[in-house]
Amino acid sequence: SSIAEREQGEALLALIRHGWGKEGSPFIRAFTSMYIPDGTKEQTESLADLQRRTTSPENAVVLRAAVDEFDVMGLLEKVDAPTLVLHAAHDGVHPLDEGRTLAAGIKNAEFVLLESANHAILSQEPAWNRLFEAIRGFVLE
Repeated sequence: SSIAEREQGEALLALIRHGWGKEGSPFIRAFTSMYIPDGTKEQTESLADLQRRTTSPENAVVLRAAVDEFDVMGLLEKVDAPTLVLHAAHDGVHPLDEGRTLAAGIKNAEFVLLESANHAILSQEPAWNRLFEAIRGFVLE
């Protein structure tokens, strides 16, 4: 990974370490602005609550650091299952190129671009319906 990507990963780990699940903290606002920038106050608070309930800040850091080390690029050509790759066009967590590269590396993968800035698609946005249309279409094929 590039120096910029590594620095961004370290910054995200610092946000998690110091703001995980802390409602109203500047850290959680930064974190949620990356994951659900179009989220309502209630959705943002719900994300902070979910964080508090699911894991400790220490475990969240360990999990995120492990995810940052995943590199499946060498395995993509071995995928032999039908594959659907969904990606938000303006995702602040994973750049669009990552989704396109993933889909391109898997034989016959279907790539669906969702018009959203949210990493987690929210029910109030048009991309919500497109997300489920794509999943239904893929599963029922």
